[in-house]
Amino acid sequence: IILTWGESYPKSYSLEISSDGKDWREVFKTDKGNGKQDWIYFKTASVRQIRVNCAKEADGKAFILKGFELKSGEEQATSIKTYQALAKDSPPGYYPMWLRRVQEFWTVVGIPDDNEEGLLSETGTFEPYKNGFSAMPFIYSGGKVYTAEDCKISQSLPEDYLPIPSVKWLHSDWSLEITALALGQPGQSMSALKYTFKNLSKEPFSGKFAIAVRPVQLNPVWQHGGFSAINSAECLQESGISGININGQKRLVSLARPAKMAAVSIADGDVIDFIKKGTLPDSLKANSPDGGISVGLLYDLNLVSGEKKDFIVLFPLASSFQVPQKALSNAGAFFEEEMSASVGRWTELLNRLTISIPEERLINVMKTNIAYILINEDTPWIKPGSRNYSHSWLRDGALTSVALLRMGMVDKVRDWVDAVTSKVGEDGYVPFIIFEGGNIPAFNTSGSGEGNEYDSQGEYVFAVRQYIDYSGDKQYLQKVYPKVVKALQFAQRLRRQNMTPEFQSDPKKQPYYGILPKSNSHEGYYPAMTSYWDDFFVLRGFKDGVYLANLMGKKDDAEWMQREVDDFRKCIYDSIRKVAARDKINYIAGCVEKGDFDSTSTAIAIVAGGELDYMPKDLLKNTFDRYFDEFSKGMVPGHERTFTPYEVRSANAYVRMGQRERGLTMLRYFTKDSVRPYGWNHMAEVVYAKPRTPSYIGDMPHTWVGSGYIDAVRTMFVYEANDKLVLGAGIDP
Repeated sequence: IILTWGESYPKSYSLEISSDGKDWREVFKTDKGNGKQDWIYFKTASVRQIRVNCAKEADGKAFILKGFELKSGEEQATSIKTYQALAKDSPPGYYPMWLRRVQEFWTVVGIPDDNEEGLLSETGTFEPYKNGFSAMPFIYSGGKVYTAEDCKISQSLPEDYLPIPSVKWLHSDWSLEITALALGQPGQSMSALKYTFKNLSKEPFSGKFAIAVRPVQLNPVWQHGGFSAINSAECLQESGISGININGQKRLVSLARPAKMAAVSIADGDVIDFIKKGTLPDSLKANSPDGGISVGLLYDLNLVSGEKKDFIVLFPLASSFQVPQKALSNAGAFFEEEMSASVGRWTELLNRLTISIPEERLINVMKTNIAYILINEDTPWIKPGSRNYSHSWLRDGALTSVALLRMGMVDKVRDWVDAVTSKVGEDGYVPFIIFEGGNIPAFNTSGSGEGNEYDSQGEYVFAVRQYIDYSGDKQYLQKVYPKVVKALQFAQRLRRQNMTPEFQSDPKKQPYYGILPKSNSHEGYYPAMTSYWDDFFVLRGFKDGVYLANLMGKKDDAEWMQREVDDFRKCIYDSIRKVAARDKINYIAGCVEKGDFDSTSTAIAIVAGGELDYMPKDLLKNTFDRYFDEFSKGMVPGHERTFTPYEVRSANAYVRMGQRERGLTMLRYFTKDSVRPYGWNHMAEVVYAKPRTPSYIGDMPHTWVGSGYIDAVRTMFVYEANDKLVLGAGIDP
């Protein structure tokens, strides 16, 4: 129900419903009426009467109800809608931005090989683990609550590339800097957040620093996030430290003793209702079957001019958590020591390969994305994200593996190839995804192609070949080679489905002859369609199979695989020509059925498939001329476009096609306008023309996108073209 009040409104009122006008049930009550439009959610009910009971004011004047609107049962009360309603009626900055349907950006906080990662938002809100709560900072002074919305906000990384994110609030009289550090060992790790308040004025500062812990994720509902129930919370003071148990587990430890802590049920309000008054209630415990509990921590701020004060808070990920002894004796020294160690480890890891050019931004973004790959990876699985993409796809894993190999990280790739090999079936089926937890999808044998993705058959062999090239481990090849052969035999059988007589004789079926059957490999093709994406990856797999067979001395295998390469390649390009003629198009189509323009997918034939020398030159030129024309229009202020940063593959392709300036133009644009926020050096899966659009953006960082960027930068300096090594093709003079 929506109630719209007039000039005179009640501060206290309740809403009751009845089916007979005799028995009434209260479904809503408030003593915080503010005269605005009230959105009241409650569980779906069939009623005949509704009444609003208003508490009389002292002056006895009447209240004005200007509007009354019934909403459908589909809009019944949910826990997250309570917080959305609170955010709507509160000043901006009191709650995470997404509760007001405004997109907020974030980055990942974690260590390599751990299965859990935290998220830090661009405004300093922290989510410690997947599907977890959020912790939001505030400053109280002079009877007012200050939020990120009241300050100038900036984000940064140490040395502009190390994955230890910071957020800074800059107010005219003070600053607040929030640094998120991941530390510990895999399976026993934690995040440490340091909040540093500094008095920038010439006068003493008196106020409070506050943290609000809420059952609300940093990941919004349009990202499959939203509510994260806190059914019980308890504030504890023990051995000189302060902690909060959430749902029976220690989830927050403050190394500085708060002036006050409190746990509050949503029925009594959110902790911000108390923080805005500069205080907290006396309730140290709260329970709620609906999960609507918030927790507040309040610290005193009394600083002379120029003075600063640190508050260090730990967010443990393991149930067996113990506060490090060093942290108990000297919290500041503990944090700085861990910070120094983390900087040292990341510096060593990210500088195994060094590139020094005047455009440091290009290289810094590359280095940071290497780090993000290592953070998102949950040994042995290479994953493109920590939330929505916490699975291991073969396409993501294969191309990300190549990026890691080229940056000198061979062992990680072997672990992933080993794990994938264990999932390859005895029939040669290579699952296109390994779900979080290790399960794989079954192969659909109905012939519809639905639920199947065939690119994995080639990507697996491609990844094996890359690992062998970079490691030189020929002994390892003996271990995986039988699965390589089976994977290619499976792909060979798939091809044969489209090589029966009717595919030769029927003009409508001729474009399908000899290529792979329809599948869902391309995210845009539902129902299943016949995507050239599959063909180019599997063709690459056959080529790499020939190479590996020769290394093994398997002459017979090399011969049948080479025959497959030659015939498959002919069929692919015959099909592309037939589709162009059929649909009267002058570019390379994305799939047979649609004859669609999809240069980002076509680019894979060049950057991973190595097919540049064989592709139809006229169609190829038209494809990438058209793409760059569309890309260039989107660079004009006022004409920005929504796009997927996977397009960075095209920058890579341009360099390989001898069009260096186009490649550099794209890379510079991607590191400037596609990185949100700028200081954290990463891209999401989708970049919207209007940055605050409340719509799906995938994980941030999305490290399959990141791997494409890494490879594009590396291509500027060196890339392989079949048996050649090409140097300096993308270097700006």
